[in-house]
Amino acid sequence: ASGPGGEPRRGRIGNRAGRPIIESSTWLRATAEAGPGHLSSHGLGQVLRACSGAPPILGLGGSSTVDLGLGVLAALGAQLLDGEGAPLPPLPTSLHRLHTLRLATDPALGWTVWADVDTPVALGAARFGPQKGVADVAALAAGWHRGCDVLDRWRQAHGRSPVPRDLPGGGAAGGLGFTLAALGARVVPGARSVAQAVLQDVDPTSIALVITGEGRLDATTHDQKVVAYLAGWARRHGIAFAAVVGASTPPGPALPGPVYVCDGSADRARALELALDRLRADLRDGRLTSRRGRSPRGAPAGTRTR
Repeated sequence: ASGPGGEPRRGRIGNRAGRPIIESSTWLRATAEAGPGHLSSHGLGQVLRACSGAPPILGLGGSSTVDLGLGVLAALGAQLLDGEGAPLPPLPTSLHRLHTLRLATDPALGWTVWADVDTPVALGAARFGPQKGVADVAALAAGWHRGCDVLDRWRQAHGRSPVPRDLPGGGAAGGLGFTLAALGARVVPGARSVAQAVLQDVDPTSIALVITGEGRLDATTHDQKVVAYLAGWARRHGIAFAAVVGASTPPGPALPGPVYVCDGSADRARALELALDRLRADLRDGRLTSRRGRSPRGAPAGTRTR
């Protein structure tokens, strides 16, 4: 399929119990400098359209796009029209002129979306726009509002009720969570869903330490991202916790263990290694201990590391 800038791109599709699992960032994360107004989710839509058989599970997050899913809509066969009936390109700049959506009803019925945040579409533009290089957040928010209005009218024309603007996860991946919900998909918390799948057969008492991380620890981490979810999980079970992050910008969440921040040097591998050196030193010195009084170094043989 194509990347957000239209460039050719390849990626893997997983499988769980016969259902394809698609990681959206494979097709939505830009690898070159480009303004967000020129990026589209069209490539992800190409992948979704190519899926046949069992409905897909879509991991939503890690995107560079802010087009409210216009690209996905176009790839699924939608016509995006302005007030005079002229076609519009599937780009964020079209949101302010979008008037009519023509598409068969419920194309995403049965799909499951694992959203990486619980931020609703009503707040998503302001919350994540700056991270993606959006200069005029108010304008983006207005464009999303107009796009949501068009989706509401389209649903009502097909006998469907509007999707609530406060739907958790609606703001994920540049507003794509809301659009997929409007198309019939079920949007659920991604961190919780993945953790339940991964940890369902794990005895918490067999775990001495949880290590997780993300690129930037900041206010958006509160929105049920992986770090916040696993921090709560470790806290509930009395397990030692540590996070390794690329950068930390207040106000981040209160975590139950230390945060090791990369040093910000241009050599990313070296920056990460220095952060891990500090983590290893704390492990050697026994400074990472669970409430059960167990040091991770004393974990029993066969303890799983995830």
